[in-house]
Amino acid sequence: ERSDDCKTVVQILEMIESTTYSQKLRNEFLNSLTPGIYRWGMTSIRIDRFLSRDVVKTDFYQMAQDRIKQELKITSETNHWDYPLILIDNEYATISDLNKYDDKQVSKFEVLKSDNSTRAIYGTNGINGVVIIETKE
Repeated sequence: ERSDDCKTVVQILEMIESTTYSQKLRNEFLNSLTPGIYRWGMTSIRIDRFLSRDVVKTDFYQMAQDRIKQELKITSETNHWDYPLILIDNEYATISDLNKYDDKQVSKFEVLKSDNSTRAIYGTNGINGVVIIETKE
């Protein structure tokens, strides 16, 4: 059970939250970050995004982007920290790294939706799905 002091602090925090739209500000800030992994303390967040329209894209990138968006239901409203884990040859990568390859260089492309098996294998990194790419040697 909470003490009166604790209840007062919770009420103040709720009032600040409702009047400052802190969640909206937090989301805007996080969505503005460049792709990468940001760590502080015991916490980390992975930010990713698709390439902008003005960037020339490989045939593989375009196909991968379309499948990822469709199969994982990613829209323009999806927060950039809710993007899938990208693995290229078992190494962490970003979505922009997919633009380094064309169809002829890729031997495997798989989009895994988040479920108990992907979370069991990839942990919290796989909570938004996993994209696995294997390249030809």
